[in-house]
Amino acid sequence: MPSSPFKNRLAFAGRYLRDAVRERRQDVLAPIAPSPLRPEPGAWPDDRLTVAWLGHATVLMNLFGTRIVTDPALERRIGVGRGLAKVGPRRLIRPALRARELSDVDLILLSHAHMDHTDLGTLAALPRSAHVVVQRG
Repeated sequence: MPSSPFKNRLAFAGRYLRDAVRERRQDVLAPIAPSPLRPEPGAWPDDRLTVAWLGHATVLMNLFGTRIVTDPALERRIGVGRGLAKVGPRRLIRPALRARELSDVDLILLSHAHMDHTDLGTLAALPRSAHVVVQRG
C-alpha cells in the first residue's frame, strides 16, 4: 500500500530536522580560522584610497576620508535570525574586524538583499548616522 503524500513530507521533515541538529552540534565544536589580516583603519591616511577585506563580501574602504563598508556580514553565523536562533552557514574564517570596531563608518553599501550581504545583526551594530545605499526596488 503506497504511503500518503502527507506521511512522505512528514518523514522528510523529520530527517531534515535530525540532520540539521546533528550538523549544528558539529558546527559548534569546529574551530573558526583566524583572519589572515587585521587592518588598522585608524592609521589609514585620508589623502588616498585604502581598502581591506574583512570577510565574505565585506570590504572596508577609506575613500579620501569617507569610510565605506560593503555588504556587512561580520557575525559568527550568516543567515536568518539572531543569536543562537540564527539559521544559516557558520563562517569558516573569523572576520578581520568586529562591527563595533567600525564606529566611524560614513556609508554602508548593500549590493543586494541576500542574507549573506545584509546581515541584520551586523547592520544593527553599525553607526545609525551612516548613510545606507541600496538598489532601487
